[in-house]
Amino acid sequence: MPNLSSDWTLEFAPETGGSVTLCQYKGHDILRRAVSLEGPLMCSAFPMVPFIGRIGNGRFVFDRVDYRLKPNMPPEPHAIHGRGWQTSWTINHSNNGDIVMEQTYHGSGDWPWSYHARQNFSAEGNTLHVNMALKNLSETQMPAGLGWHPYFPKAGAQLEADTSAIWANVQDGIIGDRPSRLKPENDLRFLRQVDTLNLDSCYTMSRNVARIEWPERCLGISVSSGPTLNYLTVFTPPEENYFCIEPVSHIPDAINNPLSPNDTGFRVLQPGESLKGHTAISVTLGKR
Repeated sequence: MPNLSSDWTLEFAPETGGSVTLCQYKGHDILRRAVSLEGPLMCSAFPMVPFIGRIGNGRFVFDRVDYRLKPNMPPEPHAIHGRGWQTSWTINHSNNGDIVMEQTYHGSGDWPWSYHARQNFSAEGNTLHVNMALKNLSETQMPAGLGWHPYFPKAGAQLEADTSAIWANVQDGIIGDRPSRLKPENDLRFLRQVDTLNLDSCYTMSRNVARIEWPERCLGISVSSGPTLNYLTVFTPPEENYFCIEPVSHIPDAINNPLSPNDTGFRVLQPGESLKGHTAISVTLGKR
């Protein structure tokens, strides 16, 4: 796979859920390197479509119809991260040198709606751009969401995010119905040592920007997202050497949440309508 630019090197595994397997800037690992190609959870990043996070027990009601999705990450009983990450994508090069991965799903499984998904990777100077799109190909309206699931190296990392509230994990990976005020143990509005955090929660963003610093590596990045991706899922498993901050369009289980879509980010696409999201990673070297 050729470099995305003279500074950015990316490698992909389209057959493994449209995953990224290597992401470097001037030779520095920005995302963790893929551990294996056994699945997206072992890779550097993967897409989440047509929904993000968990749908509790895979059940929801939409347009007065009761749907049941198969659990797709045993032993959990939930449906998680959509369907795109567990099926193959096709990779292309656009005319301007971008790298594009696409997937068309024909509604043949327990998700009855057809859709087309697209990831577009491009580089501009010290910034990597990830543009995602999801189009409803069905003849009926479809619940919709998207997001990007990158894995960052944990060793020595510090994290700061401009957040206003947290949707905390309350049981078995399912968040509460309402957001909570930030507490000292989950407040990310100032730099925190990632290895002291134990989070698997979603945040409402005040401003769609997060910052990661690796002082010993003299490396820092900002992760910013467009107006569609107003939420940030943060996963910091204590026993692992990675952590995740995921710009997403809605909170987990938004389709079952009683609050307004203005609060949860839940969206519905009409036939032929698209949802788009943009994430940018900007790198600064020499910071310590």
